[in-house]
Amino acid sequence: MDRGDLRPFGALPYPVHLQVALSLIRAIRHVWNSGPGYIHRDIKPENILCNSNGYVKLCDFGTAKRIDNTYRIAHSAAGTELFQAPEQRLGHDYSEKVDVWCFGLTLWELAVGPILEDYLSGLSPHDEIRVEIGEGYPTSLSILIANW
Repeated sequence: MDRGDLRPFGALPYPVHLQVALSLIRAIRHVWNSGPGYIHRDIKPENILCNSNGYVKLCDFGTAKRIDNTYRIAHSAAGTELFQAPEQRLGHDYSEKVDVWCFGLTLWELAVGPILEDYLSGLSPHDEIRVEIGEGYPTSLSILIANW
């Protein structure tokens, strides 16, 4: 993966964003359905590698956790705190749905650029942040991203 991770690329154009999202969905589905089932627990732009041909791969399975087939739950904290789902951050039981939370935050950051940390850190509930959406995004998606 000769281009490294996605974080330095900033906000991606919509066609690229869409392809990354589809590739990540396939990767996450593969992780969840591998053997007994796993949770990645650290999906973020820095853990998505790309090459010059536009292929992307999910990497860094150091925090991945095998989940029990019967209950499909885990409870240990792992992953990058900024991308952790609330139940994961609070130490509650959680399932593979925490990967969906990370996936959503990752897609948001790949649409607006690497401002997630600034967005989530040090804001009062009444602060307003304006985000710039790249060109080519459908209007409905742009409104959703801008008003998150």
